[in-house]
Amino acid sequence: MKKLSNRILSALLALLLSASVMFGTAADDNAADSGTAQPEYIEITQDTIDLATTEITVGGKNVAPAAASIDELYGSRDFPLPYDEIARLLIAVQQGFSDFTELSFIKLSQAIPLEDENARIAHFAYNFSLTGASGYIIIAAHTRARLLERYVLGESYSGGPRYLSGTNGSSLADLAAVELETVSYLNNLAYYASTPADGAAAGADEKYAGQPGKAYGYGGIADIIPYLEDRYGGTAAIENENILPTPDFVMSEFSNGGVCSIVALTRVLAYWRGKGFDRIDENNAEIFNKLFAFASKTLAYTDLIGTIPFFIDDVALHVVNKDYGYTGSQAANDYLFKFDTIKSEIDADRPTAFNITFGYYASHSVTANGYVIAKTTTTAGNTTKTQTHHLVAVNDGWTHEQRYIDFEAFLQEVVAIGNVTKITVKDGNPDWQFVLREFLHVDFFSRLLAWLTEWFNTLR
Repeated sequence: MKKLSNRILSALLALLLSASVMFGTAADDNAADSGTAQPEYIEITQDTIDLATTEITVGGKNVAPAAASIDELYGSRDFPLPYDEIARLLIAVQQGFSDFTELSFIKLSQAIPLEDENARIAHFAYNFSLTGASGYIIIAAHTRARLLERYVLGESYSGGPRYLSGTNGSSLADLAAVELETVSYLNNLAYYASTPADGAAAGADEKYAGQPGKAYGYGGIADIIPYLEDRYGGTAAIENENILPTPDFVMSEFSNGGVCSIVALTRVLAYWRGKGFDRIDENNAEIFNKLFAFASKTLAYTDLIGTIPFFIDDVALHVVNKDYGYTGSQAANDYLFKFDTIKSEIDADRPTAFNITFGYYASHSVTANGYVIAKTTTTAGNTTKTQTHHLVAVNDGWTHEQRYIDFEAFLQEVVAIGNVTKITVKDGNPDWQFVLREFLHVDFFSRLLAWLTEWFNTLR
């Protein structure tokens, strides 16, 4: 047998790694806490989006639709995963883990049901323990309650009055907004714990005004006003926006393809250079080369599958710490993101990398460099409906022009699968998480690759 090249070995190892990390293990349909057969994903309906984003005025007075019955205060209980598995996943996210495929080491108590004022189970509490941490977590039992109600370290849930205030008094619009967030979180967790969704929602393949070229669905929007008016009707207007002046370049300047995540990180670091962090290379190609070299060395990137999304933050963190000497820098993937996650980063003058799994930007990373909040208004007689729309401004690496993602359409069409990589560049002392991640990527993977090379070569 001929010697196997490092490139082939890297591809083989990355394929095995991505299979275990990206697709994980299937949920146990017979878990004790689930109670019912679990659907693969929860559909986000257009009615829910409309309720969450629309204000109605009659004769100039706001009208907030109220629940017609107690049942309307509660969402679906058919979660895509058993409650205990959701609790473990949320604990893993809170603890900063990046591999969600095997979490049995997180020990949970029996579920403690918490009733609301209507004597209905609205939440479950779990005491938990794992190496180096213990505490308790309270999660939602239905989709019209916030998924992560409480996460407390160093304490145990004693039981107390098994009661939490519920949703009485909330308008249907308030409940729909909570449901939109909870369902998108649940679908993201289900994806990272099992397998991708098989399809997109109705309308996902539609093309609207303001979407040039091959753009469709939620993405590739170039002209916001005609897009909103075509898709939602009424008269559109921009209420608020904040667009950061990120550097202008496209992916083809660095490679023929497959490096979108590295290019997105290059743009983020080039922006930080423009903020005065002048130890970062002035030449964008040099930034790209440093990111690409580390990603390739540690198998975060391979020619076969590109960049593994779970490792995007590790690649950024290594380069800003080790190559540029900003040792207090931070980088973290956020898997339970919402529009406000991106908005907060932009308002803090921090563009982010945004990795997307489905839809127009399927298997692609972009740089989120801003946001737009717009409204469409329709009037019939003395009744006015005003719907709020949230758009993420992106540099997609395919064009020099600014593009936008319709965030509500994104949630509906692709079950919100993806992650946002938040990056802060600064001087200071590295924390223990960086030291651990550096060991795993630089030492462990390099040694494993060397061992595999040697082993394969003995088979000649």
